[in-house]
Amino acid sequence: MSTEHSQEVARVFDEWAQAGRDEGMADRHGLSARPVLEELTPAADDRFLDLGAGNAWAARWAQAAGARAVAVDVSPEMLARAREAQPAPGLVQASFERLPFADRSFAFLFSMEALYYAEDLDQALAEAFRVAETGGELHALVDYYEGNPASEGWPDKTGVDMHRLSPEGWEARLTEAGFTDVGTARVRSGEGESWRAEHGSLHVYGRKA
Repeated sequence: MSTEHSQEVARVFDEWAQAGRDEGMADRHGLSARPVLEELTPAADDRFLDLGAGNAWAARWAQAAGARAVAVDVSPEMLARAREAQPAPGLVQASFERLPFADRSFAFLFSMEALYYAEDLDQALAEAFRVAETGGELHALVDYYEGNPASEGWPDKTGVDMHRLSPEGWEARLTEAGFTDVGTARVRSGEGESWRAEHGSLHVYGRKA
């Protein structure tokens, strides 16, 4: 990941954190994420990795469920916001392409509205596969995808390059990274913006055999 791209992503999210936007983002993202999280069944002491965690609300959910949760984000200000909520999970500043964890470290990997910010998406997914334990699951939700026209202008609004993939494109990328049982599903909500009901978030998932 180039320093320039990483710094630009961090700058955008630092500004959002400093403006207090992380709480609203967590609330909106939760409309799609909570139904997915509630289907996960982390056992006591399972390790849970929250990729692009923001203020780590999903990692705290996993921690409350008994998992040993770690939240990763490129934005130091987002991690500072995460640190304010106690008990805080493990907090690590890192890029998706260079995760500072040993092979086969996590039973569950979760990401909400984050993976498409990776500069090298294939490397990011390869890293996710590497740190997943055998039988581990990856669950990612994205709102910026082909099929959600409401999201088309987001790169221009943020000034950050993003990967816009179709559902089939996401499935292909996960398969290339080594995941099996790959699939996608729309997660719709009657709350929030109108596109959440019409198009919904895209849930992308796979397992490490």
